Amino acid sequence: MFSLIIYWGNCIFSMLLAKLGVLINRQKTTLLAIVSSIPIFFITAIRYDVGTDYFSYRSIFEAMQYAGPDRFEWLFYIMNRILGFFSSDPQMVFVGSALIFLICSYKQIFLDSPNPSLSIFLLMGSMIYFTYLNALRQLTGCAICFLALGYAYKRKVIPFVILIILGAGFHSICWLFLITYFFTFIKVNIKKSIILIALTIVFSQVVVGLVNTTLTDSIYRNYIIHDSDIDKLVTFVPINIAVWLFSVIFYNKENPKYKLYLNCQFAMVLLAMFYWQIPLVTRVMWLLWLPQTVLIPMALEGISSKLLRIFFIVAIVILFFVYSSYSIAVNFSHNVVPYQTIFW
Repeated sequence: MFSLIIYWGNCIFSMLLAKLGVLINRQKTTLLAIVSSIPIFFITAIRYDVGTDYFSYRSIFEAMQYAGPDRFEWLFYIMNRILGFFSSDPQMVFVGSALIFLICSYKQIFLDSPNPSLSIFLLMGSMIYFTYLNALRQLTGCAICFLALGYAYKRKVIPFVILIILGAGFHSICWLFLITYFFTFIKVNIKKSIILIALTIVFSQVVVGLVNTTLTDSIYRNYIIHDSDIDKLVTFVPINIAVWLFSVIFYNKENPKYKLYLNCQFAMVLLAMFYWQIPLVTRVMWLLWLPQTVLIPMALEGISSKLLRIFFIVAIVILFFVYSSYSIAVNFSHNVVPYQTIFW
């Protein structure tokens, strides 16, 4: 219970700061991102033994002060070396990565979300934040890629690619995010989408064969040798399909960026079709996970009935609160409870 109070208490504090900041000046997106992320940054930076790979990252930080990057990406190595210049304390890796992950995520939220406070709630409620506490490298890279979406919409190729390169500097899988640039050109058609899902299922074995052949001798071979997680099958996968259906039903035609975010979510649905055939496909889905925090508020904004909109907001908050709280407190997902700090 104490851990849930810590997480949700700081999340609510962050939401309130975001709400206040929007009321004062919505245009100062960078300042808003920094200030409103402070409560969650604080509990992230001082955590101790929180996250499955916590001690692994401490060991990696120490090793990188005396050796090369080994199997790790160049920007992650540079970050560790720079942080090591200021302090030999391995805790610095959690401070530095938290700054990048939260500021990039919050910045894009303030740029595109109609309701930044709800988006901040979804960052934790959808399990993205708790996943970050474990998969630090990948989610840091994903946050940088998330920031690239603004340039995809504006069709500014150079800054878009630069941000993808930076994201891939933390985790190579971020190169796959390049495909999102073309999502702005794809029209949303529910009938064609359903047909594509059906075709994906029918030809899934062909795709699986090609993927397995490609990955067998690559650094991503672990994607085909681990077992699938039944908990994700009954929670993560259905929730993402439900988010897509909800966003299609309440398609917000007034928002020009909606198509880009909706196509990101649809790509997650297609990937979900391979859950059993390609274990850990959820890691690929994580690349497109952060846009969901903006897509849901966009869909809600398009609901004309105020009463219906309030109903869905309440329902979504309850659903995601229960989902994430149950996942971390009962299923112990990512080993983020009990919450502990370097001070106690």
